[in-house]
Amino acid sequence: MADKGWDYFRQMETRVLQELVHKKNQVIATGGGMVVAPENQVIMKHHGFVVWLTADVHTIVQRLDADLQNQASRPRFTTRSLLSETRDILARRVPIYEELACMTVDTTAHSPEEIAGIIKRRHDHVRI
Repeated sequence: MADKGWDYFRQMETRVLQELVHKKNQVIATGGGMVVAPENQVIMKHHGFVVWLTADVHTIVQRLDADLQNQASRPRFTTRSLLSETRDILARRVPIYEELACMTVDTTAHSPEEIAGIIKRRHDHVRI
């Protein structure tokens, strides 16, 4: 899919999101760029409880570098360094995340199991 570029990748994301939001009792784990398309923002805001998983920029870069599947399936943002790209992308996306998120969890220093527990405990106290 990486050879088809970002437009194709984003179209596929939207198509999958549209299909999944009509199912009940599920978790949809999106990529960080899902919020870029205004259509996706509307879908997420109206059909879900949005949890924004944050991390510091260095942690994000380390995770991207370590994820071989990510490297094979996603096109690069630009020809600049991954750190520079990530900083620029976050600067554009953070305001969108802040608007959409029902809950924010910093994942920098937590294991996936700890993060799931944090989300469950917080979600249990929210009325949807």
